[in-house]
Amino acid sequence: MRGVYAVRSNDQFASIFGALDDLLDHIPATSGHLLIPEANMLHFLRAIRFVRTDVRGTFVRKTYDSTASFSVRRACIDCWRHWPDRSNFTRLRNQWQNLGADEQRMLWLAAGAFGDEGQKTRDQLRGSLAQAWRLGIETDSSSSFAACYEDWVKHVV
Repeated sequence: MRGVYAVRSNDQFASIFGALDDLLDHIPATSGHLLIPEANMLHFLRAIRFVRTDVRGTFVRKTYDSTASFSVRRACIDCWRHWPDRSNFTRLRNQWQNLGADEQRMLWLAAGAFGDEGQKTRDQLRGSLAQAWRLGIETDSSSSFAACYEDWVKHVV
C-alpha cells in the first residue's frame, strides 16, 4: 500500500489514477482479510483518502464505527478531512465529549478543511481544550499542550 500511496500522490501518474482508484475500491469487498492487521488498514486508509467514492465513504464510516483502535479512528477522520465529508465532521463534532483526546486533536485539525463551520467549531470548543488535552506536566496555561497544538495547527496546510 505504501507504493500505491506513493504513485497516487505523484501527479506524474495522473493518467492511471482512475484505474488505481477502481482497484482500491474493490479491496474491501474482495480482499478484506488483508485489512485485518492494523498497519495494513492504516496504509489502506492513507491510500484511499485522495478521492471520495460511495464505496470508500461507506467503508470508512463502517470502519470508524466498528474499530476500537484510536489510530484507525484518527485515520478515518483524516479521510473525512481530505474529502471533506461535512456530515461525518458534524456528527463527530456533536460527539466531542465522547471522543478520546487523540480523536479530538484530529477533529480539531480537520476543522480547518470546513471553512467557516470549522472555525466556528474551533471557537465553540476552544474553552474545553486546556482541560481535555491536559498532560499533567504544564506549569502555566501559556505552555500547555493544548496551546502548543492549537498554535501548530494554525500553520498546517
